[in-house]
Amino acid sequence: ICETGDRLGSERWLPPTREGDVLAILNTGAYGRVMSSHYNLREPAAEVLI
Repeated sequence: ICETGDRLGSERWLPPTREGDVLAILNTGAYGRVMSSHYNLREPAAEVLI
């Protein structure tokens, strides 16, 4: 996420998670690797194709 106002969802509650859990975020548009950039000095998130 580039800016403080960016969201990948709201009012979506997840079950409790623990370190090592995997979270899938689908259909992220410009936040996927193909459209990503190093804007704001952020490294791209890991992306796995299933």
